[in-house]
Amino acid sequence: MRGLVLAAFVAAALAVPQGFTTYFSLPNCPDGFREVPEAKGRVLVSVVDANIAGRTVGEPRDNGEDRQHSHAVVGATSLDTLHIAADSCCNKDGAHQGSIRTTGTAASHTSNLPFTQLLLCAATNVSAFQVPYGIVSYFSPDIGACPANWTGYGPAVGRTLVPGYDETGPTPSASHPLQNREDRVHNHTFSASFTTDQVSYVGIDGCCNNDPAKSQTYQIDGAAATSSSNVPYLQMLTCLSKEETFAIQLPHGALIFAPATGCPDGWEVAATLAGRVLVALPYDGVAGFSFGGPSIAADGTQPIHGHNVN
Repeated sequence: MRGLVLAAFVAAALAVPQGFTTYFSLPNCPDGFREVPEAKGRVLVSVVDANIAGRTVGEPRDNGEDRQHSHAVVGATSLDTLHIAADSCCNKDGAHQGSIRTTGTAASHTSNLPFTQLLLCAATNVSAFQVPYGIVSYFSPDIGACPANWTGYGPAVGRTLVPGYDETGPTPSASHPLQNREDRVHNHTFSASFTTDQVSYVGIDGCCNNDPAKSQTYQIDGAAATSSSNVPYLQMLTCLSKEETFAIQLPHGALIFAPATGCPDGWEVAATLAGRVLVALPYDGVAGFSFGGPSIAADGTQPIHGHNVN
């Protein structure tokens, strides 16, 4: 899910209810909040079924780790049949012909997704709760359901929330949403070429010995086996506020998703995070550190990557 407004609070306020989980542009969680250890080093993928919240895929990443992956590859080409006029035996292997199959492993590469790691904190203090209508929040895995006056945010199911560039509202990715604990795989096609050596013979007099095995370039076409992009994630209960108020009270440094209403008064679009895939701060991580590919464009163009094949 891309294009959601991620707003940054520009004034101090009070705590929020237990389980409310959001990112902070801070080095440490504020009073009334704690880090979510099971999320550290992971992307968050939204679910609305609390029974599958808290489930993980992959091993958490280290600080700034732009994880790589590779693919097994298989390719094929066809060599021409060539003839020579020979005296007696032993010219049968002069120019190998027919279908040639090759296998190997593509060079490792990253997913080319743009990542920014931020502190993820869950509320532990239930006092002074005030979050307005239209705010989307994660809730820690120990919370059994969306709280009263909140509802599961269906458009984000199986997706990660990516901050947008403005307040025009969310745009879903063109890819299909993830299923429960799905480690999404992908593959590639490829084309390569090789050049054969020239071979000559001493043969009997007569015709047909011109270039019996000449130097020639052939193209190999093939496909890579499916592989995961190695993006570790945590499934998090994701809920939309239905509170009948537009007032908001959250600690300084909080970041919120506001797909329905845009930024509340006193908040602004977190422009430096637009188009970035957010990662819960790893152990010993640097908050705010960005790595990976360029930010996803405002038009939602999907990042791509490739692998070298030798």
